[in-house]
Amino acid sequence: MKPLWAVALMLAVTGTQATPVYKCTDANGKLTFSQQPCEGEAGTEVIEVKHTTHGVDFVAEGDFSKVEAENTARASSRQRDKSIAIRQRNLSILRNERDAKIARLRAEQNNTRNNAAGAAYHGSLATEIQTITQDYRSRIQAEEDAIARLREQY
Repeated sequence: MKPLWAVALMLAVTGTQATPVYKCTDANGKLTFSQQPCEGEAGTEVIEVKHTTHGVDFVAEGDFSKVEAENTARASSRQRDKSIAIRQRNLSILRNERDAKIARLRAEQNNTRNNAAGAAYHGSLATEIQTITQDYRSRIQAEEDAIARLREQY
């Protein structure tokens, strides 16, 4: 049983290798990855890649500037989509809060109509409903404007 462990350990140790990969950026900003050091004036960054390929080399060479730009654009787009979704959820919450507060005040108004003393209170409830409506109108408009600005970025 012990020799089996020793063989497994040797295979694990010999199968893991560190291969240097050179990340090169030329004067025009063109990004390339290679097993060879960068030529000329290019900025060089050495990246150690550990892999367990057991002798088979997988190295990507070429210009990855376009891929990097596409990945950045996709990440930015996902972030905008997430921001829009959050703001739309905020809009829904604001509208629900507004509607619940106004419904509660209107129910109170209906109860005050039954007597003369309630007339003054009825007027103050109407003022409160107006205040809530204006407050939520500006908050909702701010969220809608933010969503419109995010959508303009597409």
